[in-house]
Amino acid sequence: MTQGPIIAGLVLAAGESSRMGRDKALLPYRGRTFVETIVAKLREAGIASIAVVLGHHADEIRRAVTLPGVDVVINRDYMRGQTSSLQKGLAAFEASPGTEAEAINAILLCLVDHPAFESSTVSVLIEAFARTRAAITQG
Repeated sequence: MTQGPIIAGLVLAAGESSRMGRDKALLPYRGRTFVETIVAKLREAGIASIAVVLGHHADEIRRAVTLPGVDVVINRDYMRGQTSSLQKGLAAFEASPGTEAEAINAILLCLVDHPAFESSTVSVLIEAFARTRAAITQG
């Protein structure tokens, strides 16, 4: 029996949400916050290793959400843009004591303002990656 690829989930939620006027991570969606919804859907799809990158209002967001088993990463340079959050998140997988970075085959990247996907979509992406091992897989 062959094991499928090891895929980690990375949720970027460090921005100021300036156009929204309030933190997108905390917006309600079907009984949970955006960030809690995304993490739950990744877990439902079988992704065990998940990191969430926070920046603006990080302390308030951490107090308001429940993210058990998730590596919460703080990007103090969030004003430098989304790439800085991506770099912090990727570095967290390398530094995490419970994650062997070399064992991770892929990262599934999620933006906090897109909670309206199904865990089955994530499963399809995982299957496509397992089949092709393509550098980028999209659904």
